Amino acid sequence: MEQGNIMTEFLYTPILRWKQGEQGALRKVPPADRERMLPIAEIQQLEEGVAQPKLERQLLRSRGKTHPIGLDLAMAYNGPVPITDLADVATRMQAGGVPAWPVLRAVHAIAGMASLSDLKGQPAVIVRAYGESTPLADLQAVIAGVRKACGKRMPIYVLLDLYALGDVDASAKAAVLLKTSGASCPRLARVRPSC
Repeated sequence: MEQGNIMTEFLYTPILRWKQGEQGALRKVPPADRERMLPIAEIQQLEEGVAQPKLERQLLRSRGKTHPIGLDLAMAYNGPVPITDLADVATRMQAGGVPAWPVLRAVHAIAGMASLSDLKGQPAVIVRAYGESTPLADLQAVIAGVRKACGKRMPIYVLLDLYALGDVDASAKAAVLLKTSGASCPRLARVRPSC
Protein backbone atom coordinates (compact mmCIF):
# COMPACT_ATOMS: atom_id res chain seq x y z
CA MET A 1 0.00 0.00 0.00
CA GLU A 2 1.59 3.24 -1.14
CA GLN A 3 0.67 6.63 0.35
CA GLY A 4 2.64 9.35 -1.38
CA ASN A 5 6.25 8.31 -0.93
CA ILE A 6 5.54 6.46 2.34
CA MET A 7 5.36 2.67 2.18
CA THR A 8 2.76 1.35 4.64
CA GLU A 9 3.20 -2.41 4.62
CA PHE A 10 2.26 -2.84 8.26
CA LEU A 11 -0.10 -0.36 9.85
CA TYR A 12 0.25 -1.63 13.39
CA THR A 13 3.15 -3.20 15.28
CA PRO A 14 2.02 -4.21 18.76
CA ILE A 15 4.74 -5.12 21.24
CA LEU A 16 3.36 -8.13 23.12
CA ARG A 17 4.82 -9.54 26.34
CA TRP A 18 3.49 -12.86 25.03
CA LYS A 19 1.42 -13.80 28.04
CA GLN A 20 -1.85 -15.71 27.86
CA GLY A 21 -4.12 -12.64 27.56
CA GLU A 22 -2.11 -11.13 24.70
CA GLN A 23 -2.00 -14.45 22.88
CA GLY A 24 -5.80 -14.72 23.17
CA ALA A 25 -6.29 -11.15 21.99
CA LEU A 26 -4.12 -11.78 18.93
CA ARG A 27 -6.18 -14.89 18.09
CA LYS A 28 -9.35 -12.77 18.07
CA VAL A 29 -8.06 -10.17 15.58
CA PRO A 30 -10.03 -10.48 12.32
CA PRO A 31 -7.91 -11.82 9.43
CA ALA A 32 -8.21 -8.58 7.41
CA ASP A 33 -6.80 -6.59 10.34
CA ARG A 34 -4.16 -9.19 11.22
CA GLU A 35 -2.80 -8.98 7.69
CA ARG A 36 -1.77 -5.36 8.32
CA MET A 37 -0.10 -6.16 11.65
CA LEU A 38 3.45 -7.18 12.45
CA PRO A 39 3.29 -8.12 16.12
CA ILE A 40 6.51 -8.42 18.10
CA ALA A 41 6.32 -11.22 20.68
CA GLU A 42 8.62 -10.55 23.64
CA ILE A 43 9.07 -14.17 24.68
CA GLN A 44 9.33 -14.36 28.48
CA GLN A 45 10.56 -17.93 28.87
CA LEU A 46 11.97 -20.66 26.65
CA GLU A 47 12.01 -24.40 27.12
CA GLU A 48 15.31 -26.25 27.44
CA GLY A 49 17.08 -26.97 24.17
CA VAL A 50 16.49 -25.72 20.65
CA ALA A 51 13.05 -27.30 20.15
CA GLN A 52 10.27 -25.07 21.47
CA PRO A 53 7.04 -27.09 21.04
CA LYS A 54 5.02 -24.98 23.51
CA LEU A 55 6.04 -21.71 21.85
CA GLU A 56 5.38 -23.18 18.40
CA ARG A 57 1.83 -24.21 19.45
CA GLN A 58 1.17 -20.75 20.91
CA LEU A 59 2.33 -19.02 17.74
CA LEU A 60 0.31 -21.32 15.49
CA ARG A 61 -2.85 -20.75 17.56
CA SER A 62 -2.33 -17.01 17.18
CA ARG A 63 -2.76 -17.23 13.39
CA GLY A 64 0.99 -17.58 13.07
CA LYS A 65 0.78 -19.93 10.11
CA THR A 66 -0.40 -17.25 7.70
CA HIS A 67 0.95 -14.01 9.14
CA PRO A 68 4.48 -13.08 10.21
CA ILE A 69 5.37 -12.43 13.83
CA GLY A 70 8.60 -11.02 15.26
CA LEU A 71 10.40 -13.10 17.90
CA ASP A 72 12.22 -11.03 20.53
CA LEU A 73 14.04 -13.38 22.92
CA ALA A 74 15.84 -10.76 25.05
CA MET A 75 13.41 -11.14 27.98
CA ALA A 76 13.89 -14.92 28.04
CA TYR A 77 17.65 -14.45 28.07
CA ASN A 78 17.45 -11.56 30.52
CA GLY A 79 19.80 -9.58 28.28
CA PRO A 80 21.74 -10.08 25.06
CA VAL A 81 20.64 -13.02 22.93
CA PRO A 82 23.35 -14.93 21.06
CA ILE A 83 22.55 -14.37 17.38
CA THR A 84 23.03 -18.09 16.70
CA ASP A 85 20.32 -18.94 19.27
CA LEU A 86 17.96 -16.31 17.85
CA ALA A 87 18.42 -17.69 14.33
CA ASP A 88 18.02 -21.30 15.55
CA VAL A 89 14.73 -20.64 17.38
CA ALA A 90 13.32 -18.65 14.42
CA THR A 91 14.36 -21.43 12.01
CA ARG A 92 12.67 -24.06 14.21
CA MET A 93 9.46 -22.03 14.23
CA GLN A 94 9.62 -21.66 10.44
CA ALA A 95 10.13 -25.42 10.04
CA GLY A 96 6.93 -25.89 12.06
CA GLY A 97 5.02 -23.60 9.71
CA VAL A 98 5.26 -20.33 11.68
CA PRO A 99 6.60 -17.35 9.67
CA ALA A 100 8.68 -16.13 12.63
CA TRP A 101 11.09 -13.29 11.97
CA PRO A 102 14.00 -12.83 14.38
CA VAL A 103 14.12 -9.54 16.31
CA LEU A 104 17.68 -8.38 16.73
CA ARG A 105 18.12 -5.69 19.38
CA ALA A 106 20.62 -3.19 17.98
CA VAL A 107 22.15 -2.43 21.38
CA HIS A 108 23.03 -6.14 21.76
CA ALA A 109 23.93 -6.78 18.12
CA ILE A 110 26.92 -4.44 18.18
CA ALA A 111 28.77 -6.96 20.36
CA GLY A 112 27.83 -9.87 18.07
CA MET A 113 28.50 -8.41 14.63
CA ALA A 114 30.69 -11.39 13.70
CA SER A 115 27.67 -13.72 14.09
CA LEU A 116 25.27 -11.80 11.83
CA SER A 117 25.81 -14.34 9.04
CA ASP A 118 23.83 -16.82 11.19
CA LEU A 119 20.73 -14.86 10.13
CA LYS A 120 21.30 -15.73 6.46
CA GLY A 121 18.32 -17.57 5.03
CA GLN A 122 15.75 -15.92 7.30
CA PRO A 123 12.68 -14.54 5.46
CA ALA A 124 13.25 -11.13 7.11
CA VAL A 125 15.01 -9.58 10.11
CA ILE A 126 13.64 -6.97 12.49
CA VAL A 127 16.27 -4.71 14.07
CA ARG A 128 14.88 -3.15 17.25
CA ALA A 129 16.44 0.08 18.42
CA TYR A 130 15.60 2.15 21.47
CA GLY A 131 15.64 5.91 21.03
CA GLU A 132 17.34 6.52 24.36
CA SER A 133 20.07 3.86 24.16
CA THR A 134 20.91 3.23 20.51
CA PRO A 135 23.19 5.76 18.82
CA LEU A 136 22.33 6.26 15.17
CA ALA A 137 25.85 5.17 14.17
CA ASP A 138 25.33 1.83 15.95
CA LEU A 139 21.97 1.31 14.25
CA GLN A 140 23.51 2.07 10.86
CA ALA A 141 26.37 -0.34 11.61
CA VAL A 142 23.94 -3.15 12.50
CA ILE A 143 21.85 -2.58 9.34
CA ALA A 144 25.01 -2.52 7.21
CA GLY A 145 26.27 -5.66 8.98
CA VAL A 146 23.04 -7.57 8.33
CA ARG A 147 23.09 -6.38 4.68
CA LYS A 148 26.69 -7.53 4.25
CA ALA A 149 26.11 -10.87 5.98
CA CYS A 150 22.72 -11.72 4.48
CA GLY A 151 22.56 -9.91 1.16
CA LYS A 152 20.74 -6.88 -0.18
CA ARG A 153 17.56 -8.80 -0.99
CA MET A 154 16.76 -9.71 2.62
CA PRO A 155 14.01 -7.46 4.00
CA ILE A 156 15.19 -5.65 7.12
CA TYR A 157 12.62 -3.91 9.25
CA VAL A 158 13.88 -1.36 11.75
CA LEU A 159 11.69 -0.88 14.80
CA LEU A 160 12.53 2.43 16.46
CA ASP A 161 11.06 2.08 19.94
CA LEU A 162 10.59 5.56 21.34
CA TYR A 163 8.55 4.51 24.36
CA ALA A 164 11.21 5.03 27.03
CA LEU A 165 12.38 8.50 26.06
CA GLY A 166 11.72 9.82 29.53
CA ASP A 167 9.24 12.51 30.47
CA VAL A 168 7.41 12.76 27.14
CA ASP A 169 3.67 13.24 26.74
CA ALA A 170 2.12 9.76 26.29
CA SER A 171 0.34 10.85 23.11
CA ALA A 172 3.71 11.84 21.60
CA LYS A 173 5.37 8.46 22.22
CA ALA A 174 5.44 6.13 19.26
CA ALA A 175 7.29 3.30 17.66
CA VAL A 176 8.29 3.67 14.04
CA LEU A 177 8.82 0.69 11.80
CA LEU A 178 11.15 1.19 8.85
CA LYS A 179 11.87 -1.20 6.04
CA THR A 180 15.19 -0.90 4.31
CA SER A 181 15.28 -1.26 0.59
CA GLY A 182 18.15 -2.85 -1.32
CA ALA A 183 19.96 0.44 -0.83
CA SER A 184 20.97 1.56 2.62
CA CYS A 185 18.16 4.11 3.02
CA PRO A 186 15.18 2.92 5.11
CA ARG A 187 11.64 3.66 4.01
CA LEU A 188 8.95 4.52 6.53
CA ALA A 189 6.62 1.55 6.83
CA ARG A 190 4.31 2.56 9.70
CA VAL A 191 3.90 4.58 12.87
CA ARG A 192 2.22 3.20 16.00
CA PRO A 193 1.20 5.36 18.94
CA SER A 194 1.84 3.59 22.23
CA CYS A 195 -0.64 3.31 25.04
